[in-house]
Amino acid sequence: MIDGHAKSGDTATARQFFDRVPAEIESVATWTAMVDGYVRNGELDTARELFEAMPRRNFFVWSCMTSGYFKEGNVKEAEAIFDRIPVRNLVNWNSLISGYAQNGCCEEALDAFRKMQVEGLDPDGVSFASALSACAQLASEKWEKARKMRVVLWNKGFEKTPGYSSLSPSNIPEGQ
Repeated sequence: MIDGHAKSGDTATARQFFDRVPAEIESVATWTAMVDGYVRNGELDTARELFEAMPRRNFFVWSCMTSGYFKEGNVKEAEAIFDRIPVRNLVNWNSLISGYAQNGCCEEALDAFRKMQVEGLDPDGVSFASALSACAQLASEKWEKARKMRVVLWNKGFEKTPGYSSLSPSNIPEGQ
């Protein structure tokens, strides 16, 4: 009931059900469902309060909070949550790598991709897709810089010499 109401956007009703769960049947799953519901609905402050009050946390709730902050564009807070994870798994690392890539922190994404492997975890499809997205963004940035440099070169009178991979001056008065 908690998960269903939260996923449909009704976090108020989900919270009512959550608050009525007897302590003897309360579990990390009920807490995680509620935190996830808040995150999905953009209620990160409330999600964080509940997250901090959790008696135990599973890998999913750590990733949920990390991803939530990244989706909000709050990279520093996402990093702070990730850095507190006691034992990281592939899902946690994928949240970090994809979050970095989605926020344009491409070097950080690739660095995290490398660190994950140093910690002994093999990348999966999500890891590779996020790392490749970061690479593509970096290539795009470099391509844009190269394009701008090419325009400057053309404006200065340089043009590509056919058959060569270098530029040569043309239409430049002698002595300059």
